Amino acid sequence: MARSMTKKPAAKKEENAHIGTVFGVVGGILIVLAGIAVVLYGGNILSLTSGTFGIAHYTFNTSNIGLFLPIGLFGILTGIIVIISSVALHYTNRNRSFWSTLILFFAVLSLTNAAGGFFVGFFMALFCGIVGLSRG
Repeated sequence: MARSMTKKPAAKKEENAHIGTVFGVVGGILIVLAGIAVVLYGGNILSLTSGTFGIAHYTFNTSNIGLFLPIGLFGILTGIIVIISSVALHYTNRNRSFWSTLILFFAVLSLTNAAGGFFVGFFMALFCGIVGLSRG
C-alpha cells in the first residue's frame, strides 16, 4: 500500500511536465506569430484602428516595414528559442535548470520585441519555465 502512494506524486509530477512542455511550445508559437505580425503590420498598427471599426480606410503601407523588420525578426527568433528550449527541457534529464532559465529569459525578452506573444505566449512560456525549475 505504501508503494502505490509513492507512485502517485511521481505521476503527477510527470503530468505537470507534459503540461509545462505544451504550454512552452504553444507560448513559443504565439511569440513567433506576434513577431510575424510585427514584421507585417508594425508600422500599420495605428492605421488598422482608424475608420469605422478599423476596417473602412485601411491601406497597407509598406514604407514602415523596414523599420520594424529587425524587431519582428528578433521576436521570431525568441519564439523559436522558447520552442526549442521547451522541447529540450522535456526530453533531457540533465541541465533542466539551464533550459528553464533560457525559457524564462527569452519569454521576458519577448515582451520587448514581440509583445510577449500577444501577452498570452509570455505567460505560457513563463509557466513552462517555472514548472521546469520546480522539476529540478
